[in-house]
Amino acid sequence: MSNNSKAIDLVDPKLIKKILMNLIKSNSENPPGSTKDIVNYLHTTSQELGFSSKIQPVGPDGQENHITSIGNEPRKLVLCGHLDTVPAGDVS
Repeated sequence: MSNNSKAIDLVDPKLIKKILMNLIKSNSENPPGSTKDIVNYLHTTSQELGFSSKIQPVGPDGQENHITSIGNEPRKLVLCGHLDTVPAGDVS
């Protein structure tokens, strides 16, 4: 069995669904562009799952990046994405 197959077997679909639902619930609309709720949620969740996690302030408006890692290997996998979202629009 390959390492990829072993990793896939460790994925918990219920946990993934829970994390995604909580991310969707977090208000990260830009403007105003506050990502504090999402950053704090990812930080806490990452630590609970055994990852090393830190919050990195960026810019003068209080924006933050969330950085998570596991292990100390010289090779890294980096995933980079936006934490803010476009406004939802007319929710009626």
